[in-house]
Amino acid sequence: MRWILGLLSLKGRASRVDYWRFQVVAGLVLGVAIAATIGVAEAGGPGVIPFLFIIPIFLAAIATSVRRLHDRNYSTRSALALLGGPFALAVVAAGLREQQGPLQVASLLVSLAGLILGFWAAIEIYLLRGTRGPNRFGPESVSRSRRVKPRPVRP
Repeated sequence: MRWILGLLSLKGRASRVDYWRFQVVAGLVLGVAIAATIGVAEAGGPGVIPFLFIIPIFLAAIATSVRRLHDRNYSTRSALALLGGPFALAVVAAGLREQQGPLQVASLLVSLAGLILGFWAAIEIYLLRGTRGPNRFGPESVSRSRRVKPRPVRP
């Protein structure tokens, strides 16, 4: 139970390796949950029951992303803005798209801003190394693969 609460925690840091491990496992579990939801719904059963497994995975993904951005030394507010900003801009762009005239051009510009913000968030989360050493969110998150000391090479 403690590791489940750890997945939902916004405190601490997550290295790139930890983040990618979570994404792979969550992707597999999410795929099974979606397949089960569709299967149960097509069989005439209550498709909402397997769907309920998707909610904790979604919350854990947000928490893991926030911890990953803590590793990059972003505050929780900045992390949530970086994660939610592209979605908020997409909603605004969809509302503007239905208008006539110059607001359609504004919709295109807002969509472009959301796309750029989304790419920036992806680069920050997926590719860039975390802050070296301790930062305001805790000590450097060291993955298991970096803890192993290399064996000395014998001539």
